[in-house]
Amino acid sequence: MGQKQYRIDNKVGLFFLITIVIASSLLVYRVMTIDKCPQVNVTTSETTIRAGEVITYQIIGDDVNHVVWDFGDNTSPASGITQIHSYQLAGEYMIRLTINGMYSEVKNIIVSQSMSVINNDLIPRISCSKQGEIGQLMRFLCLTKKAGTYEWRFGESGKVDSKLQNPMYKFATSGVKTVSLVVNGNYKYLAKVDVFINEPAKPSSKEKPIAPRDEVVVEEKIPEKAEDYSTFEEMKVVNKQPETVIFNDAELKASIMSYITGKSTKIHFGDTFCSDLKEIGIVANEKVIKLSSFLDQMRGQKIEIRRFSTKRKGGLETGCVEQVIVEYKKR
Repeated sequence: MGQKQYRIDNKVGLFFLITIVIASSLLVYRVMTIDKCPQVNVTTSETTIRAGEVITYQIIGDDVNHVVWDFGDNTSPASGITQIHSYQLAGEYMIRLTINGMYSEVKNIIVSQSMSVINNDLIPRISCSKQGEIGQLMRFLCLTKKAGTYEWRFGESGKVDSKLQNPMYKFATSGVKTVSLVVNGNYKYLAKVDVFINEPAKPSSKEKPIAPRDEVVVEEKIPEKAEDYSTFEEMKVVNKQPETVIFNDAELKASIMSYITGKSTKIHFGDTFCSDLKEIGIVANEKVIKLSSFLDQMRGQKIEIRRFSTKRKGGLETGCVEQVIVEYKKR
């Protein structure tokens, strides 16, 4: 039996030939008309990218007509040659770019932790003397511009000692005291300063003792010649000198309160003050005014004196008063 021979019909062959020509033409057209992938570069406005900072991102390259940005942090895609974006958390992110609707570009970036911004107007700042003595009234100043509340600790009680802006304080013990200040309740920022407190200076042994108020010391002179006896007799009959009256702090406080409350109609302080009453200053609730003006303003008012002290001449308890320091509250 002879082999069968197959023949392709001329029409079928023509169909296949036309199909191949058309497909080849379409392929050539596609290759000739397709856009070439543009060469691009992604730039940022900052070299270091930190969380919370707004950064500008920009595409640089030729033949870039349309760009879609996906910043890789679950935010909505955005379009445009230039975009601004802020990452809320630090970490590594992958930016995906769709260029001209068909090409993608990928860029990895590192986002660092945000930097804390410190407002210098809220940092506590202390001004004070760096040394003093036990019992000496020392002033402390807060130089913070925008402080609303104050917490002073003077290193002796272990608790808040004052909530005033510029308090005054007497140290009870000697040594190095760490004074600290917190403002606006922000314990993140704490100001500290060391203050050296010394023992009170001892009076020199060469100083003559002060006579009690009710005694007058008279040194008798033994005459060497007869004509001196008249002088000697005069010395024996010395008239008693007027008594010098200087109030201590408790007596002075009582006298001031007596006048303010109206129990006393006249001001009598003896020789307590070093100069005329109109020249003596008083620090009343950290405000300096004349003592006479303070007494006139407080006359007839109900007040409670919380702290009372004086600055005396020579630093001696028996010295005359140069200044009065008072902290009070109106009832």
